[in-house]
Amino acid sequence: SEHGEGRSPEDAMRSSRSLRAALVTLAFLATSSAQDLNLDSLRYCGKQVLSEVDDNLSGVSVDPNDGTLVAVVNNPSMLVRYDPFASTSGCTLTKNETIEASAWDSEGVTFLNASLVAVSQEADMTDPIPGQRVIVYDARTFQPTGEAYQLKALDDEPVKHNSGLEGVAYDPSTTTFFVAREGKHDDDTKNMAVYSFPRNLTLVATGREDPDVNFSTVFRGNGTFDDAGISMTDLAGVFFVPNRDPSLLLLSQETKTIAMLRLASKQSTNDTAAVVGSLVVPDEEANQPEGVAWDHVRRRLWVASEPNELLLWAENCTAHPRFAGRCDGSPSPPPSPSPSSPPS
Repeated sequence: SEHGEGRSPEDAMRSSRSLRAALVTLAFLATSSAQDLNLDSLRYCGKQVLSEVDDNLSGVSVDPNDGTLVAVVNNPSMLVRYDPFASTSGCTLTKNETIEASAWDSEGVTFLNASLVAVSQEADMTDPIPGQRVIVYDARTFQPTGEAYQLKALDDEPVKHNSGLEGVAYDPSTTTFFVAREGKHDDDTKNMAVYSFPRNLTLVATGREDPDVNFSTVFRGNGTFDDAGISMTDLAGVFFVPNRDPSLLLLSQETKTIAMLRLASKQSTNDTAAVVGSLVVPDEEANQPEGVAWDHVRRRLWVASEPNELLLWAENCTAHPRFAGRCDGSPSPPPSPSPSSPPS
């Protein structure tokens, strides 16, 4: 057609990428409820040490395109992409990009769709890039898109160090962000919380920041976990799980525990949030767990741990015989055959 003849190769390439991203996102949503996550079905498979990351590995998320991982480092702030199954010698780091010009104390990361990731920032108001924020990046280039959100009400408290945003999650079916507030080093756990807010389509289109997000409280404090007999004294990571009853995975760094919280739903009888499962991270395997992610397509659970560790759980560890090791090829001890959770 006349219009088609005028398109440049760059326009055609961008259109192709946009179509592919849309198709992957649709597949992501279509398979979301195919099989619900049950933490009791997972077994610990082992860990890798990311030799090209010195310290401060803080969060991890799964690329819906191919199952590779994007991780965030909090100091210095940077995004890292790697493939833990690329070769017999371990994972391959394919990209390492500083984000210090747009984020400070970057603690969590999540994919929004096949082409975008969001990073949560826990920064004091005196830091070079201040405030409790969520910043959106191109998943391929790791460059900021301009879309960002600041939770000014938390900054106005003000949020103490180690009490701010430690993780970010996203529900693509409702375009809702969830952010986890650490709550550590407070007098008690009353400030441990998860908040939610909708993605702003105007900001998506214009590449601008909302300086004062109107957010809602999903829960605050650890009463729900105490009632379920689960020890959660802080929040280090959060991940949205697209079960038939939508849920969140929540990670406590202090107790090395992952809890699954079924969200309250107006569309069902689940009118209150409830803990529906938990998993204990092996104490001898993880130094300081900081981020969690569930790959519901490939049925893998990932935990990122400081200084530079990546831990894997799966329903069948024999499907991942090459996983344990270092990114430089050095071996690591074989994984324990024990279940992921202690017997009740």
